[in-house]
Amino acid sequence: NTQTLFLSKADQIRREARGSAIEVAFVWKQGLEVHTRLALAGDAVTVAVEKVILPTGTRLERLVYPSRFAALTTGENGYLIIPSGPGAIIPSHFYTRIGGEFWRMDDAYRQRNLGGLHLQYFGMQLAFNFSGVQRGGSGLTFICDDPFDAGLLIFANTRGNRYAYANGQWSIGSPIAALSSVWQSSLGELGHRRQLTIRRHGQGGYVESAAIYRRWLDEHGWSRTLEDKIKQNPEREKLMGSTQIDI
Repeated sequence: NTQTLFLSKADQIRREARGSAIEVAFVWKQGLEVHTRLALAGDAVTVAVEKVILPTGTRLERLVYPSRFAALTTGENGYLIIPSGPGAIIPSHFYTRIGGEFWRMDDAYRQRNLGGLHLQYFGMQLAFNFSGVQRGGSGLTFICDDPFDAGLLIFANTRGNRYAYANGQWSIGSPIAALSSVWQSSLGELGHRRQLTIRRHGQGGYVESAAIYRRWLDEHGWSRTLEDKIKQNPEREKLMGSTQIDI
């Protein structure tokens, strides 16, 4: 049997400050423990899952943490930044498209994805291991430091199993636009430490967020310019100025 447990409803939540960091342990009576750590790292904040202790005979499927961090209330001026394909922006504010507010066209989406839409990093779903949220003239960029068995849970102006907008009326409880980090298990266990790095950005929005991610790639030696790629394969130089024709 599969059971879903919420960190906020743990039997005990233990907190311990260690310098510029705080360690938080979520403990259940049946023997389950989730140990996390939040720390300042220069101009960033890191949120890590240090370890998960499982009761005998149980397996971990996935861990969602942090959940819906810096959520936007539908109707306020903001948007989510999603690295899907060439990039996707999910607005939380009133946005007219094809003659109607965007959420009126999303009823089918909400019916299929009541608990959020789960997308994996580095595949056909998410091209890069970062995301973000913008509220007015400021925002946050989330960089997944351990992306190869991780992803995002996206709430696109929805509120659980309630419609965000129906028959010209708001539903009970405000719908939200939010992102949650999803850590997939490794052979039924956490397997290794998982970490999310959070940095602030300003009015530059998704452009500034992408620049923050590019700097992260540079710091980790993962970025490659077109010049670098041409050195690896001179045939790539033919791409410059060429025409792309999809058949």
